[in-house]
Amino acid sequence: MIVLVAVAGLLAAAATSPARPPVLRDSVTIQAVFDSHGNPSLVANSGGAGPPPRWSICAPPPAAGCVQTKKTRFPFLNPGPEPAGTVFVATETVGGLTYRASVTWQGRVTPVTPPRVVGRPRFRGHVTAIAGRWTGGWGTESDQLGVEACRTRRGSGCVVLSGGQLGCPGQPARAFVGGWLPGMYLFAFDARTPRDWACAGVGYSYPGAVRPWPVQQIVARSAPAGPVKGPPRPTVAILQHSFERAGRVVVADVHCVAVCRVTVNVFDGRSSSGARLTFRGSASVGVPRRMLRAGPLTVSMHVDDGPTIGGESRLA
Repeated sequence: MIVLVAVAGLLAAAATSPARPPVLRDSVTIQAVFDSHGNPSLVANSGGAGPPPRWSICAPPPAAGCVQTKKTRFPFLNPGPEPAGTVFVATETVGGLTYRASVTWQGRVTPVTPPRVVGRPRFRGHVTAIAGRWTGGWGTESDQLGVEACRTRRGSGCVVLSGGQLGCPGQPARAFVGGWLPGMYLFAFDARTPRDWACAGVGYSYPGAVRPWPVQQIVARSAPAGPVKGPPRPTVAILQHSFERAGRVVVADVHCVAVCRVTVNVFDGRSSSGARLTFRGSASVGVPRRMLRAGPLTVSMHVDDGPTIGGESRLA
């Protein structure tokens, strides 16, 4: 009975004591990047359950002073061109406490000197992209480098040799000069990449499948190196009528003066089959029959790191 009375007394005291207000904790961080024009682009992230932070833009000296943006509760900020020294401030007030984060802009991202190609542009050689110099940004940027081969000195008809997908750094900037490249021109590319950039990459089977990088304010291109010296490039003829031989479906004839590395994939609308070959001279290229059905076939192939060569064939 004594224990029950004590417990009842505690319950009564708890019922009459005032409830403590919850402790609100929060934080504000800024993701600072820039757009393709080299102008600032920002996102304010709140660490709690409060509303999005407020944005203010503070002009550099001598025109000191801060102006709150019209969209006071919007996490994204794309102010357009702003001078070096501009400070962007994100502020949030929760539970009587104010949280603040700020970043300082160093001016429009601008190339000062272009990148360059190092190495000899000749068959079976290796070339590397070397970064140029930049100004502007947030002061924490890095360079994504790559090498492309183009049909003209002006940089048209290009194929990626190294560097990966634009905006996804990490791939090597060194490229092998394969048999598809004689007569073409090599360019080094330098893409300025902000530290806070998030990459949504796509898996590519080989470098030449990556889309060429566009030349823009934050992507600089070198002067051309070349033309590449070497034997005549390979010739590829996709057969109008493919045929089966020794368990393989032959879909193309390829001729190489030098050693060639060929990758081929065949799709019948439902099933696919692929193969990799290395040879010198002329060869009939095919893939294992597997589940391929008679009828129309879609053929996709490339030689060394050249562009994708596509065509249609038909298996009787």
